[in-house]
Amino acid sequence: MVNPFKKYILFITTLLILCVFITGIFLGRILTKLEIEKVSEFIKQNELNTDSYLIEQELLSFEKNNCEFSKEKISDLSNELASIGRQLDTPDAKEKLGPENYHFLKIKFHLMEIRTYALFRKLIDTCNIAPNIILYYYGINDPKSAQQGPILDQIVDLFDAKVFAIEFNYSKELQFLESYYNVTETPTTIVNYKIINQGLADFNKIKTQLS
Repeated sequence: MVNPFKKYILFITTLLILCVFITGIFLGRILTKLEIEKVSEFIKQNELNTDSYLIEQELLSFEKNNCEFSKEKISDLSNELASIGRQLDTPDAKEKLGPENYHFLKIKFHLMEIRTYALFRKLIDTCNIAPNIILYYYGINDPKSAQQGPILDQIVDLFDAKVFAIEFNYSKELQFLESYYNVTETPTTIVNYKIINQGLADFNKIKTQLS
């Protein structure tokens, strides 16, 4: 005959395990939702800041005496983008955000990168300044892209360059710029809007192409 006390203990243990399991599922969903909201909020805030900046420039018309102000604002926008990029590039980002959310947020992120990249070009043309801007197309699981990344990190650290990294052939919404520069392989770096390096470019090569 089974001891009633043992049956009670077994029942309580099973109930506790079930509660822990259910709690884990709900907690996982809550954390995933928080991750999505966090990245989405970063992107929304960056979009608002970009729109605010564009309105300011419409009013100021990129006048010469506002060049320093414009440069500072665009630099702030690019730094915000770098923060978003680091979140999207974490190894578990796709798992935490979910494939569909991750894909959508990454497209929006890349489009904002391109928008800021274009704003820098307008600033350079109007204010006659020469910041070093690099557009970098990389491939996932591409060994040469893995080599190119650290080289560009060095360039950023030593020369205060701005790098806009975009995954090659990621979405049809992004292909217009790939077509414009005729990007056909990874890695590809476009230095200061005019010098195109198809394939791996070493540190010294990029260094000589800077302003």
